[in-house]
Amino acid sequence: MLFIGSNYTRQQSEDIGQIASEILQELGHRVHILPIAPEEGSLYPALFDLLEPQDGLVVWLGERLDKEGQGHMRRYLEGGGRLLLASDQFHLSEEVEPFLRHVLQTQGVTGPTTGTIRSFNLSNPVSFALRHYRLNPLFPAETVLLNGHNETAGLRLDEGRYRVVYLPFRLSSVQPPETQRHLLA
Repeated sequence: MLFIGSNYTRQQSEDIGQIASEILQELGHRVHILPIAPEEGSLYPALFDLLEPQDGLVVWLGERLDKEGQGHMRRYLEGGGRLLLASDQFHLSEEVEPFLRHVLQTQGVTGPTTGTIRSFNLSNPVSFALRHYRLNPLFPAETVLLNGHNETAGLRLDEGRYRVVYLPFRLSSVQPPETQRHLLA
């Protein structure tokens, strides 16, 4: 399921939706694209009911998520879900610190800063420049993207029950589209 927030233009939504659809279909996932990423949590139970956590993947490209929404997202993950969260605003959500620490396994988000980001993947390296935030991952989260100051600009977490990738920037800011594809894969 792909949630695309109102912070994306119609063209950006269509472009990212097409890339994500192709990748998710290649991975064998059903694709549900929603041109919304509501901040209000009351909508999420019905939306997450469309997914079986062990079979689904949520790509969330919204801005902020209220405490109730964070709770629904946490329950989805604890049921075996998988999440790619890319947002330059998520860390500004109300009462988000417990979610950052206990679900995303990062202690604080700082910045912003602008500069080059590079991946750890030596077999298929990627590098791009944009405005992003810095993360302070907690074990067992792992750094997957570094900025030019060797600070974490993206993390991955596989804690057994669920898996998360957290990118503290807008995916639409990543250029060229092939790099967006690489990050989504």
